[in-house]
Amino acid sequence: MAFRIPEPKGHLKKNRFEFELGGEVLSLPKMEYIPASGDEFLTSVAGQSLPFVGYLLGFIDAIDAETGAKVRAAHLDRDQLDALHTAWKGSSKVDEGESSGSSK
Repeated sequence: MAFRIPEPKGHLKKNRFEFELGGEVLSLPKMEYIPASGDEFLTSVAGQSLPFVGYLLGFIDAIDAETGAKVRAAHLDRDQLDALHTAWKGSSKVDEGESSGSSK
């Protein structure tokens, strides 16, 4: 019998980080459930001197372009983006760039 690849779990509510932006509740997958596009972004910027704002907005765009567009349209200041990033990491078992296996 062939191995069946499981469905991704990043879409499940329990595996998402929810935040409010302009009265709308948005969500992103917790770091341990980011899609391959998020990992690809991290690989593409590894070793680059990228400003934090560009890094975070690019990372969000790579994971979910619709949410990324809404975050960009809000024109958040650096301190707001830093708070979002800190809360997102805090809700996750791993930081971006770590594998979910390292959380065990």
